[in-house]
Formats: sequence, structure tokens, C-alpha cells
Amino acid sequence: RMRPRSSRDKVGFQMHSFHSGTKVSHFFGSTTLLDGEIVFHDGTLTTALKSGLVFIADEFNLSTQSVMKSLSLALDPTIGKNVFIPGTSQIINISSEFHFIACQNEVGTLGRNVIPDSIASRFAYIEYPTPKKEDIEKICICISRDICHSLERNFKTKDEEFAKNIADYMIKLNEKKLSHIAQWSLRDITKLFKRIYPQNVLKRFINITPIHHILFYTMSAVSKNDVNTVIDEVCKIIKSSFQLHDDNINEYKNCYLANPEIREIKDQGHYMMKGKS
Repeated sequence: RMRPRSSRDKVGFQMHSFHSGTKVSHFFGSTTLLDGEIVFHDGTLTTALKSGLVFIADEFNLSTQSVMKSLSLALDPTIGKNVFIPGTSQIINISSEFHFIACQNEVGTLGRNVIPDSIASRFAYIEYPTPKKEDIEKICICISRDICHSLERNFKTKDEEFAKNIADYMIKLNEKKLSHIAQWSLRDITKLFKRIYPQNVLKRFINITPIHHILFYTMSAVSKNDVNTVIDEVCKIIKSSFQLHDDNINEYKNCYLANPEIREIKDQGHYMMKGKS
């Protein structure tokens, strides 16, 4: 039988989610003015250092190199020593029970930065095992179902099949390692479903199919000068994952390229709505 947690129980870890806008004060702590006095509030990392907890740096390499370098005092052999907390005059003693774990996607995934050499040697690297296709399909189905539920939209058998096709597309796209297109993650899948499913509920998109969304989203990071370098390969992968005919995929490709010479594409009336615009 589990007993209720008391105020004296120690939580075993502190976790901080890093991003491009993360500042040192976000995890070390910051000062505020309270009743006319300057008071320092410990951040998640300072709490972990002092209390001997595990600190989990989630999406560590999304932060800038200067922010990553600031964590050197937590990675250098300073256990049991007195150290200054950056930006304050506070001195703390690092507990011998403190541990540091960084979770991140590999460099090359959109927005990820290289870990600075000054701290890279302090890490023991553990590669996360490549998930099986069946596992990715199940996750995509769960994401799809959750978004449908949030929109009060019934999750259907065809939605499950579409989620499996999306999983297949992401796997094949990442395996191809196309230039100008970063490796996809499940965040990209979530963003796509959030664009596709409101279509039937909010009526934001007229004559735009899920395949249009997939093609346009995939190509969104590609500059105009590089479109012709990758679009044919992207269309081949879409055709394979969604079992499309040549005529179908050519229609989507021409729609993306918006060739004014192709009258039948102009007459299909593909456009997007936001409000009354």
C-alpha cells in the first residue's frame, strides 16, 4: 500500500525543458525583490545540485552553445566542492548524489546544435534504440486519436489507416536523408494532424486534401531555389506511402508548383481560409 507523500519526502529528480530561448537564469535561478529585500529563488538545476537529485535536461541541444557551456560546473568534477552559481553571489556545495542526464535528438534534426567541446567530453553517450515501425505506427495512431478527441471528432477506421501511412511516410522520408529537409520527429506528425483534422470541423481549408498538407508541410523548409532538387523524391515517397497513382501525385506536385499554364489546376480552386479571409 502506498503512503501519502509528506512534505519531508524528496522528489528524485528535477527536469527542465530547453529551447532556443532558454536563459541561464531559467535553471540556475533568479533574484526577486520581496518585502524590500533581494531574494534568490533556486532554479531546477540549483535545487538538484544542492539536494543530490537527478537533473534531466530535456531537449538539451535545442539551447544555444553559450547556455550549454554554462552547465560546466554541473559536469566538471566538482562533487563535494563549493561553487558559485552564475549570475549571483551564492555559493553552494554540490551533493555527492547529484546526477546529470541530457536527452536530445541528433544534430541535423531541425534546430539542434552541436554540444560545445568544453563539455562534450564529460558525457557518456547512450544511443536510443531505433523504434520498430509497429511502435511508430501505434504512437501515430495515439496522436491522431487524441487530436480527434480534442476536436470532439469521432476517430474512425480510416483515420487509423491514415495514421499508419503517415508513420510509413516519416520513416521513408528520414531514411532517404534528402538534402534541405531535416529529419522528422513525432512533433512533425503532431503538427500535421493539427492542420489536417480541423478541416472537417472548422472548415478552414477548401479543396485541400491531407496529401496537400503533407506535401506543403514537407516542402515548407525548402528554399525556392532548391525546390526542384527534392520535390520529385518527396512525391515518390508520398506516392509509395499513400498508394497513389501517377496522375494523382502529378496533380499534387503541380498544385504545389502553382504552374499558371496548367488550367485544370487553376480551376480546382485550392485555397485556405482564416476567418473570412
